Amino acid sequence: MTPRIHVDRPLAGGERFVLPTAPSRHVQVLRLQPGAALTLFNGQGGEWRARVATIGRSGVGVEVMDAVDVDREEAYHRQNCTRSSPITCRLRTSPNTCG
Repeated sequence: MTPRIHVDRPLAGGERFVLPTAPSRHVQVLRLQPGAALTLFNGQGGEWRARVATIGRSGVGVEVMDAVDVDREEAYHRQNCTRSSPITCRLRTSPNTCG
């Protein structure tokens, strides 16, 4: 399974950047090598295919390949709404999102 890494920044295909400290350390602990596949997400919907470009002591460089339209949060919400009462569902979500 491809590691899924959160980054707190906008993402776009074709860009290259160095991961922040915590995500860089995570990639290093996984012992990924340059060329290894990653999935990046920023919590704003969707995911991006990426690959490790460089690994150094100070950080991990990645290259973003392309966007994948995946909304895991919505799928989780739908699954839990069908198993919960409507009241519980409304308590866990913002108004007008349960249904």
